[in-house]
Amino acid sequence: MSARTSQTGFTLIEALVALAIAGMVLGLFLANLRGGLRAIEAAEQSARALSLARSYLEAAGITAPLRPGASEGEAGLGFRWRQNVTLRERRPDSPALYDVQVDITWEDGGRSRAICLSTLLLAMPNGRVP
Repeated sequence: MSARTSQTGFTLIEALVALAIAGMVLGLFLANLRGGLRAIEAAEQSARALSLARSYLEAAGITAPLRPGASEGEAGLGFRWRQNVTLRERRPDSPALYDVQVDITWEDGGRSRAICLSTLLLAMPNGRVP
């Protein structure tokens, strides 16, 4: 009669399958983490661009008189700005109505992104916002 011996533990095949499954799960986790980090950075860039656009709109007519036309430049950190000012209505000896639009553009992972804000401003005949 032969005695049956009971063995405990895992076979080599079972251990390799478990290791392969763990590797796939870890790979998926890291891919999702990387995608989440990219999304967070994209949201931060959008928030910076929005803040820049707001600051350019707030400065319109205060730091320099409003004049119809376009101006543009570098805002730093990879952002470019463009401001368009259009005269909507002007009456003699009364404030003029201007349409002011600010565009902020930047590159995000090889793709162009942009935020555009616009407002209407009343300015004195000298182009200054009261």
